[in-house]
Amino acid sequence: MMGPSRITATATWLLLLAVTVGLAWLAVAYDELTGVAVANGFAVFAVPLGAMALLTGTVGLVIRLRRPDNRIGSLMMVGPILMLSGFVGYSVGAYRAEAVVHGDPLGGLAVAWGSAVVVPGIFMTFPAVVLLFPEGHLPSPRWRVAIAPVMAALVGGSVLSLMTPTSSGDVLPPNPLAIPGLTGALNAIAIGVSTLSLFASVQLAVVAVIVRFRRATGVERQQLKWLVASVALAGILFPISFLSDVGGLFDIASVGAIALIPGAIGMAILRYRLYEIDRLVSRTLAWALVTAILGAVYVVLVVGLQAVLSGVTQSETLAVATSTLVAFALFQPLRRRVQRAVDRRFDRARYDGQRVAAAFAERLRDQIELAGVKRDLGATVRAALSPTSTGIWLRGRR
Repeated sequence: MMGPSRITATATWLLLLAVTVGLAWLAVAYDELTGVAVANGFAVFAVPLGAMALLTGTVGLVIRLRRPDNRIGSLMMVGPILMLSGFVGYSVGAYRAEAVVHGDPLGGLAVAWGSAVVVPGIFMTFPAVVLLFPEGHLPSPRWRVAIAPVMAALVGGSVLSLMTPTSSGDVLPPNPLAIPGLTGALNAIAIGVSTLSLFASVQLAVVAVIVRFRRATGVERQQLKWLVASVALAGILFPISFLSDVGGLFDIASVGAIALIPGAIGMAILRYRLYEIDRLVSRTLAWALVTAILGAVYVVLVVGLQAVLSGVTQSETLAVATSTLVAFALFQPLRRRVQRAVDRRFDRARYDGQRVAAAFAERLRDQIELAGVKRDLGATVRAALSPTSTGIWLRGRR
C-alpha cells in the first residue's frame, strides 16, 4: 500500500507528465492555432526540452521513492514542472495575443506566470541539485552566507516581474497584475536580476562540486565522479554541436550526453554500479582516442596514397582499400596500448590489480614448493585486495 509521501511523489510526476505533453502539443500545433508559422523553431526547442525535463523528473521520482529523506528527488520533479509551465505560460500568452486579442487578461496572466517561474524552475532543476548533491545538503553551513543573497535576488526578481508591466512591446499581452505607475523597464530589470542570480548559482554549484571532491573519500568521491563524468561529456559534445554545423549522429550524441546527467545523478544517489565509474571512464576515453587516432591515420593514408598513386591509377579504390586494411591491422595493438595508458591514469586500482595478478602468474610457473605457493598467493591477495585477514584452505586427499 502506498503511503502519503509515495502518493504525493506519484501525483507530482503525473503533473509533470501533463505539463510536458501540453508544451509538446503547443509546440507542434502553434502554427495551426494562430496561423503564424513559427512552430518548427518552437518545436525544435520545446520538444527536446520537455523530454529532458520528463527524464529528470522520472529519475527524481525514483530517488523520492527509494530515498525519501534526500530532497534532491523532490527538486528534480518540482523544478521541471515550474520550468516547463513557465514556457507553457509564454506560449499561451503569445497564442492569446495572436488568436484572440492583444489585451486578453488570460494571456497576460499566463505570461506573468511564465516570467515568474521559469528562472526559479531552471535553478531548482540544475544548480540547486548540484549544490545539494549527493546527500541533499550544502557542503557546510557556512555556504548559506553565499547562497542567501543569490536566493534573495532570484525570488525578488520573480516577485517584481509579477508586479510590473511586460516589456516585450506588442509581442506579448500586458500583465493584468501590474501595479499602476510602474514601467516596463522595471520588468526588464527584474528578469535581468533573476537571470544574473541564476548564473551566480551555476558558478556556486561548480565551486561546490570542486570543494566536495577535494574533501570526499570513499563512497562520496565515487558519487561525485559520476556527476563530473556526465557533466564533462555533455560540456564537450553539446558546445561543439551547438556552435558548429556537424549535424546527424553528433547532435543526437550531444543530446544524449545531456540526458546522462540526471541518469548519473540517480545512479550515484541510489549507488547502483557505483564503483564501476573508473572503468567506464577509462573505457570511454580509450575508445574515443582509438577512434580519433585511426580516423586520422585513415585520412592521412587515403590522401597520401592518392597523391602517390595518381600517376599509376585514377581510381580511389586502391587507396581506400589499402588505408582500410592498415587501419584494421592497427586496431587491436593500438587499442591495447591506449587502454593500458588510460588505465594507468583513470583506472589505477584495476590496472595495479592486473599487474599484481600477472606477476603472480609468472612466478607460479617456476614455483614447485607448496609452501612457497601459499606464501606467494597470500602476499598477492594482500597486495591486490588489502583484506583485513587472509586464509588458505587446502582440501586433503581421501
